[in-house]
Amino acid sequence: MGCWPLLPDRYAPLQANGNGIQSIYLIEVSETFAQVLAGIIGADAQGLIAAVPVGAPMQMNDDLDYWEHKIESGIAGDTTVTETEREAI
Repeated sequence: MGCWPLLPDRYAPLQANGNGIQSIYLIEVSETFAQVLAGIIGADAQGLIAAVPVGAPMQMNDDLDYWEHKIESGIAGDTTVTETEREAI
């Protein structure tokens, strides 16, 4: 089975000619797509999948919230940032 039928109709990471879409940074692919792609790539990819399950959850939003708060706190306490800049940020 090729991977083309497994690609989403919208926001697919590949063009019809097989080239990657350069404007896409991170995408989510289905577990089936990942398994087919690993089969095409070979043993190296299959070894990675064995080490980290394909269905493992992505990073939780709690980490993002933590870092956003840390950055906001840093800006709030930074005396070199003017009040106008602080409000804009």
